[in-house]
Amino acid sequence: MKYQELIDDYYKRFVVRTDAYYLQTPEGKYNARYEVITPDHLAKHLAGEITIAFPAVDKKGLCKWICYDDDNCLPESESGVLELIEELLCSAGYSCVREGRRQIVDKFKQGHLWIMLKEPIEAKLARAWTKWVLKQIGLPERVTKLDIFPRQAEPGLLSNPVRGPLGKHAKANGERGWFRDAPPNVESQLEWLASQPLNDTAHMARSAANYLITIDARSKYRDNFTKPRQGGKSAPSILEMMDALNWPYRPERDRFVSQCPVCALEGHDKSLDNLHISTDDTWYGCWYQGWNVTHTYKAIYSAFRSLRCT
Repeated sequence: MKYQELIDDYYKRFVVRTDAYYLQTPEGKYNARYEVITPDHLAKHLAGEITIAFPAVDKKGLCKWICYDDDNCLPESESGVLELIEELLCSAGYSCVREGRRQIVDKFKQGHLWIMLKEPIEAKLARAWTKWVLKQIGLPERVTKLDIFPRQAEPGLLSNPVRGPLGKHAKANGERGWFRDAPPNVESQLEWLASQPLNDTAHMARSAANYLITIDARSKYRDNFTKPRQGGKSAPSILEMMDALNWPYRPERDRFVSQCPVCALEGHDKSLDNLHISTDDTWYGCWYQGWNVTHTYKAIYSAFRSLRCT
């Protein structure tokens, strides 16, 4: 490819908003510039004349890349969070590119892991997907010194930016952020980047939607399973009640599924799968009519007691 074509490919991959961008100052800060960004801007960025950072979300609340930014400094031999994420995603068929890892004294700042998309996706779904990924490798939604972009999902706002790959970094003595798997010169890096496949968003959107359903269930049905009762003892959890009654339940993805006792008393849930309980027993919900029915802890407890007496 000709060099201008490589710049155009870079533009298509990373420029989400065409009407605004961020410009790095000599001190390493970023100032918003509300003006059209063109391939000429990127040519200057790649030439090292300026350093641009790209907002992650457009005016409609869509994004076309996801970036994990790990500021942790680790010894060269030690794997970090980005390695765990990359290993999981590659095993699931996603394409990732690692960029910006750099040495600081005797340790290495971990840099960026980019997931670039074939078509834009709602930033809300992209954010949910990033949290779903962390959950798959057993990490909490918030990890120390790990920033995840997009950080906002609201349409219209100028979102937080990420420094464009291959640009010089003022806080790193003007060093560039190189892609790990290509020779460290700009044209070779761009040629390698242009050969990297973009990721389909259909599976990503499904995983994100399922994760959002779980989050919604947690917020809607979270209950205190250790409510004090007479004698100062704690009320049994949902799973403890089910175990005491030999009430059957089965694992399904990140939760247990069973017949809902309230629905059972009302003659519903013939398929034995309305009640969902998290594996750590911290939330539950009834799927009857699509999460539209809220059963309190007291209702569940009373239903189990009634069933135990029958």
